[in-house]
Amino acid sequence: MTALVTGTVSISTCCASREHTRVAVTVLLFTYRGDIRQVVIQEGITEIRDYTFHACNNLTSADLPDSLTAIGKQAFGYCGKLSEISIPSAVTWLGTKAFFECKSLESITIPAGVTEIRSNTFYRCNHLTSVTISEGTTDIGVGAFDECGRLTEILLPMSLIHLNMSAFSECANLETVTIQNPDTIIGYWVFSGCPDELTIYCPAGSRVQEYAKENGIKYAPLDKSPQLQ
Repeated sequence: MTALVTGTVSISTCCASREHTRVAVTVLLFTYRGDIRQVVIQEGITEIRDYTFHACNNLTSADLPDSLTAIGKQAFGYCGKLSEISIPSAVTWLGTKAFFECKSLESITIPAGVTEIRSNTFYRCNHLTSVTISEGTTDIGVGAFDECGRLTEILLPMSLIHLNMSAFSECANLETVTIQNPDTIIGYWVFSGCPDELTIYCPAGSRVQEYAKENGIKYAPLDKSPQLQ
């Protein structure tokens, strides 16, 4: 690991654990946490372990390698100034609260290999305006996008089976949700605190439509979704 006066930290396999593929340098980073503004993780690293960059309050960007397959629990939690990060396509695991309260993060794309977006993964990322969830995701966990106040629309893939409790609660500007799978199971309070203008676009006669009816949420046919035009 190298820490430069510019605030850039570069991590290669020599700084990883004995398997030479995992970033597990939390103790080393602790002293410099407030000084780190940019992280560059070199090719060959496959895993960022739990809490590695937790509460790096001045971190603004992280450059992740194509070799990365897993981002651990709260790996970037409480990185309040983190505005730029691209999750590599090989990633299949996002830990609970991986980007918890990354309040400056503006856009994110979830790769196809991530089948589950775990609880509170993007909780209170209140500058998030663009979320792309790839086909292949089957579960969105409890509070995964809770309090993402600038999110206005979301397109959920056909692969989605479970949309769990409070997944999009308190998204105060969320007006358009497209749910393509007619059999998606929707939990309690998923859209609690969302605006009255919220419309769910879904297949006619589906389980999703029944959910909207029962919860007093506007709904419209799937083929009318502006996200599918």
